[in-house]
Amino acid sequence: VNQLVDSCCMISPNQLLPKFIKLLEVVVKMIIEHPIIEVSTQSLQDRILMGLLDLVRTLLKHDQSVKRNIGPRLIPEIFHRCLFDIPTLDQQGIHPPKCKTSPARCVAFRLLLELVRDCESNQEMLCSLLIENH
Repeated sequence: VNQLVDSCCMISPNQLLPKFIKLLEVVVKMIIEHPIIEVSTQSLQDRILMGLLDLVRTLLKHDQSVKRNIGPRLIPEIFHRCLFDIPTLDQQGIHPPKCKTSPARCVAFRLLLELVRDCESNQEMLCSLLIENH
C-alpha cells in the first residue's frame, strides 16, 4: 500500500490530494485507537500498527504543510503511547508502550523524524516532550 500511495503522491508533488488528506486523518485516528498488541520485546511484531505508522510517514513526506496540523495530535501519541509509556500498578492486560519490538520502535522513530523534519512547531513540541522526560 505504501508504494502505491507513494507513487500516486508523485503525481502532485509537495501537495496531498484531498482524498489522501482524508486517508491521513483516518489512519491517524486508527493509530490513536489501536490497542496494545506487542507483549514484550521478543513477541510477534504488531505489523498492523507498523503499517499504519509507515503509511502516515509516506503521506507526510509529500506535503510538509500537513505536518503542522497532524503534529499536535500525533507527536504525543507516538512519543508517549507508542514509545515511552511506563506501565503502572493499576493497569490490567498488556502493558504499554504499544511499540516494544525493535522493528516497531524503529518505524515509530522514523515517523517522529518525518514529523519534525522542516517543521519548527513540531520540533519544539518534540523537544518539550524530551525535556519533560529527563
